[in-house]
Amino acid sequence: MSGIRKALFLFFPVALIAQQAADPALYAPTPGARVFIIGDFLYWTAQQEGLDFSYTAKGTPGQLPLFDVKTLSCDPEWSTGFRVGLGYRLPHDLWEARGYVTQLRTTNHLESHASGSHFIAFNAGLPIAQTSGFSKEKGNWHLKYTLLDVELSRCYPATRFLAINPFLGARGAWIQQTVHFTLSDPNQLEVEGKNRFEGGGLRLGTDLQFYLAKCVSFFAQGSLSLLSGRFKVDAHVEGGEWPMFSERRKPHRLCANCELRAGAKGTIPLYRKQAFLTLGLSYDMALWFSQNQLLNFFQAANAIQVQSLQGNLTLQGITFSTRLDF
Repeated sequence: MSGIRKALFLFFPVALIAQQAADPALYAPTPGARVFIIGDFLYWTAQQEGLDFSYTAKGTPGQLPLFDVKTLSCDPEWSTGFRVGLGYRLPHDLWEARGYVTQLRTTNHLESHASGSHFIAFNAGLPIAQTSGFSKEKGNWHLKYTLLDVELSRCYPATRFLAINPFLGARGAWIQQTVHFTLSDPNQLEVEGKNRFEGGGLRLGTDLQFYLAKCVSFFAQGSLSLLSGRFKVDAHVEGGEWPMFSERRKPHRLCANCELRAGAKGTIPLYRKQAFLTLGLSYDMALWFSQNQLLNFFQAANAIQVQSLQGNLTLQGITFSTRLDF
C-alpha cells in the first residue's frame, strides 16, 4: 500500500498541472500572428552500412584458416548542421503550411595499423591472387545530406492537454556520399567511390504534444516517406599502376525513409503577446533504406561475381529548435 500512496502522491501534482493547461489550440499564438520562421541547430552523427572494405586477421593472407578476424570501418564523427524554413498559419481550423531545408555535412575517418602477426586485407576477392597483406590503412567517408520539405498540417485537440498534428507533404532529397581508402605497405591498393542519390516523393507523419502547462509541452513525431529517384554510382579499385575494378552506372530506385524524434519545448510571449518564441530540444533519428548502391566483387570457385554492397544510412543526434511567430 505504501508504494501505491507514493505513486498517487507523484501522479496528482502532474495531473493537476495538466488539467490547468490551456487548450492545445492555444499553443499557436493569437489570431494576429500568422507567419512563423523556423531555425534549428543540428548536432548529428551518420553511419552508412556496407563500407567494411577491409579486415585485420592473424594467419597467411589469401589462405585459410584465419584467426582473430575483425572488420575495419570508419569511426562515427559528430557534426553540425542546420534546418531553416518559413510557414503560415491559415485563418481557420488550425491549419499550417510550411516549408524548410535541412542540411548536414559530416566526414568519418579510418586509420589502422597492423601489429605483431596481424595483417590487413581487402574485404573482397580480387581478379588476381593477393600475394601479401597490408600493414596500414587510411581513408574517409564523406556525406552531404540535403532535404527540402513542404508540408500541410492541422492541429486536433484530443483533450485539454493532448494535441494530435497529422501532416502530409512532399520531400526532395539530395544525398551525396564519397569514399576513399588506401591500403599500403608493402604494396598499395586504393579504393574510391561516389554514391549520389537525387529523388522526390511523398511524406506522411504525425506529431503528438502533451502540455504540462500553458507554454510547456513534451512532443513526439514519426513520419514515413517514399521517394523515386536515381543513383549516380562511380567506383574504382586500383593496385599499383593499373585498375583492378571499375564501375559507372545510374540505376533508378524507390527509396523509403522513416524518421522519429522526441523532446520538449516551451513558448515565450513577446511584445504584448503579439509575437511568440518557441524553443525546443529533441533527439532525432532518420533511417534511409538501401542507400549504398556501390558494387563489390568476390572470386567464386570458377568465376568472378559482382554484387551490390547494399546497406542502410542512419542519422541521429540532438536538435535545438527555434520558431518565431509574428
